[in-house]
Amino acid sequence: MKGIYKDFTQGDETIHALKPTDFTARKGEFIALIGPSGSGKSTMLTIIGGLQTPTGGTIKVGGRDLSELSDKQRAKARLDEIGFILQSANLVPFLTVNEQLDLYDRVAKTKNQPGHTQKDRDELFESLGILKLKNKYKSDLSGGEKQRAAIARALYATPSVILADEPTAALDSKKAFAVAELLREQAKVHDTCIIMVTHDERLIDHVDAVYRMEDGELTKAK
Repeated sequence: MKGIYKDFTQGDETIHALKPTDFTARKGEFIALIGPSGSGKSTMLTIIGGLQTPTGGTIKVGGRDLSELSDKQRAKARLDEIGFILQSANLVPFLTVNEQLDLYDRVAKTKNQPGHTQKDRDELFESLGILKLKNKYKSDLSGGEKQRAAIARALYATPSVILADEPTAALDSKKAFAVAELLREQAKVHDTCIIMVTHDERLIDHVDAVYRMEDGELTKAK
């Protein structure tokens, strides 16, 4: 991100949701983004994820300048370059864990291509400790298992960056630490950058760098 900012108009007032921001994240890094509610964390995350366009500045993900892409091209870039892990896991309830990845292959047209065979899936599931759960539905999984399945789905696309928005918020402390450590491990193994928004500052011991957002202004804390 170079000089990225986001303004909103509210009546006669201009809200500076994200002040001019420079930010660089590299492959293999596990980064935490902390700060109070309404500070601009979600705005920054949705801009990185190509879900909204900045008012100004330039942003590149995996070498692609998102600010220069059409809506259709931006959607393709999201599919190819960006993975998402949300607080609620966001698994499709009527699909098994394995079928969640079928859905990606169908949309991306990658079925049975290198990296997208059933053997590749099973190796990914095994690395996350959920191989025995691959034929289970969302309703059959615990909170921690749902998040592991969501991590598998995000990693399966081999994205440049994974955006994790409060991925441990619904978990108890033990499971939250386990998921944070798993994200750290997977960032290294898959050479993928993972940016995690969290309110739980106990998790920052597991990350490589910490950034704090306050009133739309980003500073490096660690």
